[in-house]
Amino acid sequence: NKDLKKAKLPAKLVKYLRKQRKTKFPLLIFASEIKKGQEIREVLQKYFPEETQRKPFFYHSIRVWVFLWNQWYSEEIQIAGLLHDTLEDTSISEKEIENLFWKNVVWIVKANSKNLSLAKEEVLEDIVKRCSDYGIDAMIVKVADVYDNFLFYKKINNIPEIERCKKLSNLILKYKKDYNDKIFNFLEEIISFEA
Repeated sequence: NKDLKKAKLPAKLVKYLRKQRKTKFPLLIFASEIKKGQEIREVLQKYFPEETQRKPFFYHSIRVWVFLWNQWYSEEIQIAGLLHDTLEDTSISEKEIENLFWKNVVWIVKANSKNLSLAKEEVLEDIVKRCSDYGIDAMIVKVADVYDNFLFYKKINNIPEIERCKKLSNLILKYKKDYNDKIFNFLEEIISFEA
């Protein structure tokens, strides 16, 4: 708790982290431990919206970040995981992300953002293909995103969204090229899930 106070994180995040510390898999504080901690706090305070969506955006983003942190990915990948939905769900701009973090972070976030000008049935394949074209870092974030979505929708038994996660998992495997990373193993749990 002293570490939480020292970190000067947003109240919403502190409340979430305190709750998580009481669970089987406690979270560690990252924002006070990493090089870009201050910038992350600013983004969380300024851009993360009030929860109005069917899947809580804020907590989803934090879980993706935590998952990537627990898997020992680079700080750039972790931050991109935290911010992966910000271009489509907040008012932050690409330029602001690039100024606060690194160019690679903004490119990963862009690759993971939906192209809303496409027809609905084309969006999923387009996003996975763009992640694949950008490279392994973007694919890692996409897998973490899909895996967290799957766990959330499995918990609330949302079968249509689970099927969407399965479709995305198959698309990721289709476009993963020669990328060989442990994260792709998580897709098997999604694909093999029986409702």
